[in-house]
Amino acid sequence: MQKFIVLLIQILSFLPLWLLHAISWLTYLLLFHVFKVRRALTLKNIKTSFPENSNSECFKLAKSHYKNVCQVLAESIKGLSLSKSQIKHRVKFNNIDLLKSYLDNNQSVIIAGAHYCNIDWALISCAQQVDYPMDAVYREQRSKWLEKVFYKLRSRFGVYPIPMKSFITESMKRGKITRMVGMAADQSPKVNDSPYWQIFMNQDTAFHAGIEKFARAFKYPILFMSMKRIRAGYYEATLNLLAEPPYSDHEPNYLLKKYVNELENMISNNPSDWLWAYRRWKLKKPAN
Repeated sequence: MQKFIVLLIQILSFLPLWLLHAISWLTYLLLFHVFKVRRALTLKNIKTSFPENSNSECFKLAKSHYKNVCQVLAESIKGLSLSKSQIKHRVKFNNIDLLKSYLDNNQSVIIAGAHYCNIDWALISCAQQVDYPMDAVYREQRSKWLEKVFYKLRSRFGVYPIPMKSFITESMKRGKITRMVGMAADQSPKVNDSPYWQIFMNQDTAFHAGIEKFARAFKYPILFMSMKRIRAGYYEATLNLLAEPPYSDHEPNYLLKKYVNELENMISNNPSDWLWAYRRWKLKKPAN
């Protein structure tokens, strides 16, 4: 059954994107209006993050969010068959020279993104902008067939996907390679991960400390990748320097603080493109 589902998704990827987007609209109607999948959770997350918004404004934002997520799912399917030139054309990059300046000086770089717009397309496209390898760090899917689909998408055109659980080991093996390391650092950590806490979107929020630990250990600069939806199937990504070594004089969690601030600014500009239908605040900050 799993093989059949994977094969079906691969076949669907050859449909034109406009048709997949049309199907995504029907998917949105089913998920949001009919089955109401995680709708209450989404509305709760939005209302807590934007307490100044009315119930109707929160409901409107939730609808836009579901439409965008369904579009991204359709684009993920299409990403299995897009060519190099097509994927490069669909995500325009600003400040790519900043990235090249580090790589051309034999300096590996962390590209810190988020689950915002279409990060998978962005990382694959970024790898086509420069002649250097891209390592994409990700959290494995619980479903085996879904993991196969996303691994196939993320490993296209020479991108090297690395599961989070083996990230440090793989990074030590590949430490001598001048490369980009793409990370979505906005995920919720596990309870035993010793998370970093910061007020984010109007509430105490736990963040995985991996990006800070990795940057300090390997002495890599961090570029924050902000994204913007131009229209259906087209995005714009901008790379800006978040921080660069030496980090020894900076206070603990300095890099994470900067990342979280940039992330909040990006989400506030267009909140419908962030992943609200997700148990992001499942961890509660322990009492001191």
